[in-house]
Parts: sequence; C-alpha cells; structure tokens
Amino acid sequence: MTKFQRISIPENLTEIAYQEIKERILNFDLKPGYKITQEELSSVLGISTTPIREAIKRLEVEGLIQIIPRVGAYVSKFSEKDVVDTYNLREMLEGFAGKLSCSLLKEEDFEHLQILVTKAREAARAKAIIPYSANASDFHLYIVEKCGNERLITFYKNIYSLIKIIRYQNLQLPNDIDVDFKEHINIINVLQNENPEKVEYFLREHVRGVKERILKLIEINQETDFSIRN
Repeated sequence: MTKFQRISIPENLTEIAYQEIKERILNFDLKPGYKITQEELSSVLGISTTPIREAIKRLEVEGLIQIIPRVGAYVSKFSEKDVVDTYNLREMLEGFAGKLSCSLLKEEDFEHLQILVTKAREAARAKAIIPYSANASDFHLYIVEKCGNERLITFYKNIYSLIKIIRYQNLQLPNDIDVDFKEHINIINVLQNENPEKVEYFLREHVRGVKERILKLIEINQETDFSIRN
C-alpha cells in the first residue's frame, strides 16, 4: 500500500489569516458578539477554511474569539470580571514598565509621546472614536516598549489586544477624553522629571481610573438594558 505523507498547512497562509482576522477585530470591523463563519472569511480573504480554522484557534487562545461548542465562534464580549482581571494586570505591568523606562527615555521619545497625545485629542474633537482609542492605547504601549525588559514587553503585548478592545467597547466621549488628556500630560511630565516612583504611581492611578470608569459604564448599560426589557 502506498504511504501518503500528511500535507501540512503552509505557515504563511495561517499567519495571513490570523493577521487579517485579528486586524479586523482590533479595527472593530468585526465587533464584539459578531458570529464568525469560516466560509464567510474564506470568501472575503480568498483563503481556504483550513488555515482560517487554525487562525481562529490562535485568536481563541489570545482571548479575542470565543468558541462555543456546537454553536460557533464569536468575537469576544467582556464581562465585569474580564475587565477587572485584565486591568489589574495592566496596572501592575504598566506601573513597573514606566518605572523602568524613566531613566531610558530620550528627548525624541517624549516628542513621540506628545504627538500621540495630540493625535488622540484631535481625534476626540472630531468624535473619531477608533483613532482616539488607537492613539491612546499606543501611548501606553510605547512606554512599555521602552522599559528594557523583554519578558515584560512580551507579556504586556499578549494582553494588549484585550486592553484595546475592552477600552474601545466601553469608551465614551467626551468625558473620558478630558480626563485621559490631562493624565497623559501628567505622565509625560513625571517621565521627563525622571522620578520613577511618581511615574509608577501616576500610571497605576491612571489605569485604575480607566478601569473604574469602564465598570461604571457597564453598570449603567446593564441598568438601561434592564429598564428596556421591563
């Protein structure tokens, strides 16, 4: 009997599918709760369903997709516990990363951070919620990436997508914008003054405040949904 070798899926196809689906989730083309079908994605991306299935499994591990057996795959929606767990971890990681980054940042880094804050504010004034969210999130990512601790950076990037989605899913204009802008400017100032303890404090307080505002918004939405149903 002739022996057949198992044909492996080209890694580049799985990676292409993974990156395309992830980008559409992060850009909110695929919104939380959206049901994902392999056939639809296959048609849109021009890729067979096998690498798409593998990509979906990877995204499930990252928490961006939820697979319900015998029901289907959905873009993840996040509960209050998801918010608390993710943002408590974010608070610790960003606080420590900021403390480490304090003595490593150069003038061009501060200029870049200022540009991100300015872009976020301009997007907010234009009520462009996705660009606002992207620039605000990138502000924090940039500080982490400059901390010099590769393991911390890798760990943070593993939850970065969750942070962006949770933030966007619960972002409100304009109240959050004014608070965020002032706090981001304060963070830049303490970074420039090279005060590690203050940097850690300001970053942790900022993330904690964002978490509390998100939880409050979830509570309001739940009360609204209950009133509508009754």
